[in-house]
Amino acid sequence: MHSFLWIFAPEPKYFYNIYSINEVKQFFEENGYKRFEYTPFEINIDLNKPMDGGMGTYTETLEDGRKLQFGGPILIPEYFICAIKNGSVAKNPKIEAKF
Repeated sequence: MHSFLWIFAPEPKYFYNIYSINEVKQFFEENGYKRFEYTPFEINIDLNKPMDGGMGTYTETLEDGRKLQFGGPILIPEYFICAIKNGSVAKNPKIEAKF
């Protein structure tokens, strides 16, 4: 049965690009950005796991109440990022640079 499914119903392909904060910061620095700040996106609603077991986004709740987002088996850490190349923007006290 498994080989039948493999031959006649190949797995769909999904592409996720997940980069570390350090890689993103380095990219901006290498391209002349002088300021880089970020803050985690913390979802506050429950998203149900797809009934078909597919790759749709869903949440799992930790013991402390925070929620993690997943796309299928992949943990999806999301952030708000602010990168400024020239000029300045008023400092947002809610955003803390982690470097």
